[in-house]
Amino acid sequence: MMETWLVTGYTGFVGRRVVRYWEKDLDKRVIGLTRQELDFTDAAQIERVFDVLKPSLLIHAGAISSTGLCQKDPSLSFEVNVMGTKRLAQACSQRKVKMIFLSSDQVYGGEKGQEPHREEESLTPANVYGKHKLAAEELVDALLPDGVSLRLTWMYDLPGKELGVKQNFLTLLLNSLKEGIPAKFSDRDKRGVTYVDEVVKNIGLCGRLPKGVYNFGSSSDKSMYEIAVMAARLLGKENQVSPDEETHLESRNLLMDPGKARKAGIVFSDPVEGIRKCLQDYGYLPR
Repeated sequence: MMETWLVTGYTGFVGRRVVRYWEKDLDKRVIGLTRQELDFTDAAQIERVFDVLKPSLLIHAGAISSTGLCQKDPSLSFEVNVMGTKRLAQACSQRKVKMIFLSSDQVYGGEKGQEPHREEESLTPANVYGKHKLAAEELVDALLPDGVSLRLTWMYDLPGKELGVKQNFLTLLLNSLKEGIPAKFSDRDKRGVTYVDEVVKNIGLCGRLPKGVYNFGSSSDKSMYEIAVMAARLLGKENQVSPDEETHLESRNLLMDPGKARKAGIVFSDPVEGIRKCLQDYGYLPR
């Protein structure tokens, strides 16, 4: 019997890629929904869409993802990122639909220390976006017997696949290298970076994951400056990267330990290998 997957946030960075990749699987009907097609602040519309399309799996990629906008308008962020997720989880609960919720490494933004974070830590996120993502995770856990929340790292991709690319770690680096100006990244900001293609492929495997929260992305113990140097070294331009002394003046640790996902059979490349794959895919490096 053919599965039906619904993917929210179809116009977004991850949502569109999930649909485009997994719709090629002939055993699945994968439907991407825009905000107009599924306004998850509208409970009645959610009910209608679920009753018509009858999904077996919901991948909730839709959100207000701008941390700045969430900080500026926390009421809007709460309505969309928290209450919207709650309404979708309720619809899934009523129909026994598996839900995969895309969360963020920003839930770790208020934590100190140098070690990669694990899922079971007690958290106090530093910004509104992180607080609301954590609140949404808790609702998914409370409302669903098999709900899964994935904490994503900073993701990157490059232009060229007609999928839309927002500014990310690798575009910032390559643009600086191309223009011959120093590429500046903070040596006080520690976090993982993950090739979005790996995220997309692995998301499709999460329907079989047991209930819970999973760190979902490349493992790292490096600062953004160190990762940028290693990435530039692949192109022979490591001397064009320098520490950014103007941003992230205080240390930040968003590093995640993905061991729980790895034990479940979901594996990501380390940051440098992921970057190498991306550069090869777009012709910057030979295979």
